[in-house]
Amino acid sequence: MSLAGRWIATNPSIKNRAGFHANALIAVTKPKRGYVSLLHELADYLRSVKRGTYYVRAFMNGTLAEPYEIRPEVPVETNVLCDRRETYLETDDGEIIVPMKVAVLTVGVDCQKNRLEAECLGTAENGETFAIEYKIFHGNTELRDVYQRLDEWARQKRKHESGWLIWPEVICVDSAYRSEAVYRYTRSCVGRRVYACRGDRGWSPLGSNWINRSNNEDMKEHLWIMKKDGAIESVYSRLQLETPGPGFQHYPSNISAGYDATYFKQITSQVLKVTASGQRFYTVPSTDTRDEALAVRVLAEAGVATLPPIDFEEIARRFAGPPPSGMAWRDSTPAPTPVTEEEEESDVVREFRQMIGAPAKKSFIRDFK
Repeated sequence: MSLAGRWIATNPSIKNRAGFHANALIAVTKPKRGYVSLLHELADYLRSVKRGTYYVRAFMNGTLAEPYEIRPEVPVETNVLCDRRETYLETDDGEIIVPMKVAVLTVGVDCQKNRLEAECLGTAENGETFAIEYKIFHGNTELRDVYQRLDEWARQKRKHESGWLIWPEVICVDSAYRSEAVYRYTRSCVGRRVYACRGDRGWSPLGSNWINRSNNEDMKEHLWIMKKDGAIESVYSRLQLETPGPGFQHYPSNISAGYDATYFKQITSQVLKVTASGQRFYTVPSTDTRDEALAVRVLAEAGVATLPPIDFEEIARRFAGPPPSGMAWRDSTPAPTPVTEEEEESDVVREFRQMIGAPAKKSFIRDFK
């Protein structure tokens, strides 16, 4: 249809110039990897629009080439978020078990004068997240001791519902305050994904890199710069979701996890400001309001953005099987592979069935397997 189309002048009285309006729906380029056509790609994206208004705006701007009216995300009331918490599974000694859907763990850390605040976050397919634990480490953040305690906590192996033991892939630490102490810690973690991060004003379209390595050659391996305003909007947009699924943010009600009313006050503490020139940014409305929890969540999500593309299906298949030696925390027997109606009887099954005189039924094949 696109190749057979032609440009039609709707204002023929203008002779010396031409104006065009086109969007991505007329694209004739090859679809992205994993899609069979542009229509397939668009249909998949439209399903993900349920993740919140941030994604709706990105679709209207980037695909339909239409303007979008900015409507500031109003943070959800604290009591609503508290009521939305879930009870995670625990071991007999009270340790939280990482939910089955979680594929990757990351840690975000905010540095203050007398404490480090950190969150372990689990990420599942389609942007669904599971808060695992929020922890505060008190101490002088100029000294190494507090970072050692943080590191021991962040590196601990956690029990996954599948029976595997998993641990965080990335640790992102805010280096806007006491930068040298943070850099000293990140440089000491040689061979691990432990990064210093700095937040910068700015927005980034959906699908582009909202976090990038620093241009400073001396810091390139340790420092990432993130456009935090777009990330905050994404968090607030997804907090509006009420049904578990793509983009939904899960929080545990388990007391040991640390997600109390104070946490939810902090994560909803910032508001959107629009200047006369149209510049948009999120800011804390008063000096009495704390927002460490929000900063920590953005840093934990930044950790996911620093990773290569995650193959969620492959990770799910791996968790469905028995853990290798040293990677299990309990006996785990994988569920039997279901027999589909299209599955044919194998030679081995057929010989055994005929030998015992059993009928050729799917139930027999399933029981035999």
